Amino acid sequence: MVDVNLQLVVYRFHSWLILVLLSRPLLAFVVITFLTGAAALFLVESMASITGNECFQASIEFTTIAELYLGHRWQWAFHAVLYLALQSQTIASLIESFQVI
Repeated sequence: MVDVNLQLVVYRFHSWLILVLLSRPLLAFVVITFLTGAAALFLVESMASITGNECFQASIEFTTIAELYLGHRWQWAFHAVLYLALQSQTIASLIESFQVI
């Protein structure tokens, strides 16, 4: 019974949070900016924590970090998701450009 009540509280809180963010776009932009900055800082910190790259002297890529943290098997899944995201962004940009022309 406690789990159901906890789920209802969490559901209500997230619904309230989404309504507040949708009704106040400036607040939404501030929250998104904070989350994006935190994600970028975590990425930089994980790059610096790799042995031999404390002062960023090595060439470490995003996919290298994924391989180190996720393992070899999940690296291929990560590559597939990354390339599909890049491909969909390229297709969306091409469609938008063609509609302008």
